[in-house]
Amino acid sequence: MAERVLTTADLNRALLARQFLLERSRLPLTRTLDRIAGIQAQYAPSSYIGLWSRLEGFELADLTKALERRTVVQGTLLRSTIHLVSAKDYWAFAVGTRAARQDAWLRFDKKRLSRSDLTSAAKDVRKMLTGTVLHRDELLDIARKRDPERPTHLWNGLAAWLELVRAPPSGTWERRRADLYALADEWLEPPTVTPEKSVAILLRRYLTGFGPARLADAANWAGLAPTTVREAAEGLRLRRFRDEEGHELVDLHRAPLPEASARAPPRYLPTWDATLLVHARGTQILPERFRPLVFDTKTPHSTPTFLVDGAVAGKWSVEATKQKATLVLDPFERLPAGAKRDLRTEAERLVRFVEPDVTSHAVRMTKARGRGPSPARGRIDGHKIESPAEAGLPLDLRVAHPRPAEGPIEGEPGLLALVQCREVGRRLAGERARAQPAHPRLDEGAVVVPGPTRRGSEPATSGVTGRVGGYRA
Repeated sequence: MAERVLTTADLNRALLARQFLLERSRLPLTRTLDRIAGIQAQYAPSSYIGLWSRLEGFELADLTKALERRTVVQGTLLRSTIHLVSAKDYWAFAVGTRAARQDAWLRFDKKRLSRSDLTSAAKDVRKMLTGTVLHRDELLDIARKRDPERPTHLWNGLAAWLELVRAPPSGTWERRRADLYALADEWLEPPTVTPEKSVAILLRRYLTGFGPARLADAANWAGLAPTTVREAAEGLRLRRFRDEEGHELVDLHRAPLPEASARAPPRYLPTWDATLLVHARGTQILPERFRPLVFDTKTPHSTPTFLVDGAVAGKWSVEATKQKATLVLDPFERLPAGAKRDLRTEAERLVRFVEPDVTSHAVRMTKARGRGPSPARGRIDGHKIESPAEAGLPLDLRVAHPRPAEGPIEGEPGLLALVQCREVGRRLAGERARAQPAHPRLDEGAVVVPGPTRRGSEPATSGVTGRVGGYRA
């Protein structure tokens, strides 16, 4: 029997449904996090906004309380970036990616620090942290003794050798810098899951949140070698499809597959939302013609975006004073009147969520100017990253982690990232890029240099269904 072919529109609606962007989840917070495969939390407010868009009745205090009660934890996990996951899922995410994170770091660091150096330093940090919670500055003292020239560099590498959680109140809406650390096996129960079992759990979580998908996409998301994910897939009972290009897609049985024509309401996404990354490119939630408007050298972490009919249609920001907050909508193209009306309704709720203490709230929409994407520049030498935000602040291990055997680099057009906060990176071919120190409110980062996408990764045709929001223009 021939395998069913899923169109881009089919995949788009499947992703939206599984990420609770078609209909908000009514499940508890922890179960919602499990279903969407965790949420990236490099900048604390992003995780709150991402959950607000996905979880019915979500309030700011809900996530902070969950972190305090240790039912939700945040730590350095997938692709050596900070993620929020349920306490139940933490060890699978940590153990399943540990070896890949270590190998990636050693490749990135070249010969400066050996595996034994990092193992020894991790023992010192463990001894210092046992039974307590410490500030990052206190822990940097250990790194400074071992590597006086680049203590932050060593500290960032240790995240792959020692499982640490960010302890509240750090890394919350109220105190956004995640700079208080505790040992994960003291904050939670010690791990009981094996690496092999952990990878299988990761694959199930990915398909639950992002499927149907290619195994290479799951590997890209997790920062694992494709062979590792394929081995895990052999032990799972999966159904199979094909995309319109003939690639095999795998999925869990009975996972939702809504109709391609299902109505997709307007939704607002924060920076670092995983639905916009390359592993989900086949869904075209981010149309290719808009990708350079969302990811560029100034915003390698993406801009906050809004969706119309299940696809990015513009970006948003908040302008706030002590008395008034205005959510500004910046559409990339002209929008139908009905779409504008629904976007405003949702925006009025969002601006009250993100700025609850001001006395006045407003929504303003700029005039669409029919802007097309800027071409990827590809210039390296002489390019200066002008601000901390341009340094990307932790992105994915786009250069260091194993890449899928096929498809574009796990980065956006015109961008390659060399990971580690406050470090000046070198391009693969040795070209240099300059960067300012990372933002003091964020504790990890990436140095980003512009460059072309991998050969053969030209943008696909844009659009999901050829219409806008089900509205008539």
